Amino acid sequence: MDGLEWTASALNAAEEALTVAARNLAGASSDGFHRTVLLARCTGHGITTRRVLDLTPGVLHRTGREFDIAVEGPARIRLTDGSLRRSASCERGGDGTLRTEGGGFVAGMHGALRVPLQAHLEADGSVVEFGRVVDRVALTRSGRLLTGVVEAANTDSLHAMIEVLEAQRRFESAQKTTQALDAVAAKDASETGRAAQ
Repeated sequence: MDGLEWTASALNAAEEALTVAARNLAGASSDGFHRTVLLARCTGHGITTRRVLDLTPGVLHRTGREFDIAVEGPARIRLTDGSLRRSASCERGGDGTLRTEGGGFVAGMHGALRVPLQAHLEADGSVVEFGRVVDRVALTRSGRLLTGVVEAANTDSLHAMIEVLEAQRRFESAQKTTQALDAVAAKDASETGRAAQ
């Protein structure tokens, strides 16, 4: 692998780092957002990268909205599509189902969870109406369900902006190195052509 190919791989890695950093910055203010970490490695084929989702939980914060729900500890809220969440910002539909911002439904014991108008959610996930359990939030394990709470992003705007600036600098450095090597290669080709005449 020659110098130009090596710097091209560095340029690609820097571009990937900039893309990931920009995505993290865009998601920093979104509840439940999990940042992506870019892992880079030097190999015989240049610099290779791999994206990894950082599953570190964000801080739980109060919203005051009745159907924003979150769990403490390792338990997760199950949605009807099988996905798992630590928290979900929900609206109750006319039929009592809890729909997430992304359009999914919180799972209950027999399909989509239903919370009747006169019912409320208990800390164990039970839906209680007139003192009787009518459904239960499907949790992956027992845990404490919090209402009026969601998980914040596991990154902040300041940290994400610093990542963007660092990625821009790496990209500019790789770009300048590539241009310098290209100029040297062009000069060598020109001098070789003159020597051959």
